[in-house]
Amino acid sequence: MTTPTTDHNTPSEQTGEAPFDMSPDSSDIFWSDNENTQPQAATAPADEMQPSCTKEQAVASEQLAILPDSPAFKEMLAHGDHVSALTQMLFESLKSLHKLHPVWLRRLQSAARYHDIGVHKKRKAHHKTSMRLIEVNLALNILDDDRPWVALLARYHRKKDPSQKHRRFAALSKKERKELCKAIALLRIADALDYTHKRLVQRIETTEQKKDITLICLSNATCKKEVSRLKQKGKLFKRIFKRGLKCRIQAQ
Repeated sequence: MTTPTTDHNTPSEQTGEAPFDMSPDSSDIFWSDNENTQPQAATAPADEMQPSCTKEQAVASEQLAILPDSPAFKEMLAHGDHVSALTQMLFESLKSLHKLHPVWLRRLQSAARYHDIGVHKKRKAHHKTSMRLIEVNLALNILDDDRPWVALLARYHRKKDPSQKHRRFAALSKKERKELCKAIALLRIADALDYTHKRLVQRIETTEQKKDITLICLSNATCKKEVSRLKQKGKLFKRIFKRGLKCRIQAQ
């Protein structure tokens, strides 16, 4: 395997919300049979073209950076730990669908824990900041072999889907791109299901039909915001696995 280079009110009503349904589409934009596909050149923003310090200085600073010991940062890690637990439930429940090697569960759990660490610097584009911090901050408890993959998972937990216009993604083999996209899809679902950071969804069970996957989320709340967010962040899942995605909130 080649190695890649280096949003909340809590509802209190009892459950009973009708499930939503997302039908799959046929788009498949994440990899190509042409292994020689070259990413398009991108123009850096003006503030990136004239950095206030050299790249080497910035990397050295982040390698030595101590993550903030603040209530907000601890809450962010608590959210990450819950997303990690939800990710494990999804991974194990959907093994027959994703067929990923168990090493991806370890990578996913690390990425889930640290996917929002870039927020402490700036919320805008924090997924990219998280990627960079994961790549260089050796204080994070991540295996060296996993670090590039964890960084990519964090980078793609929100916003744009993976694209061969992105240098790190384009450098992977077709097989690696497929595996990474499957893992990203699982991480996005788990993150959506803790959208309010209130740990409302305590457990996820799944049922598989020929055309659909149903998520049964055990919770004593309606989880309206989580379900709404899932409609958006579940789009990658349905494209990758070519299945519809349904969600049902069930009281514990």
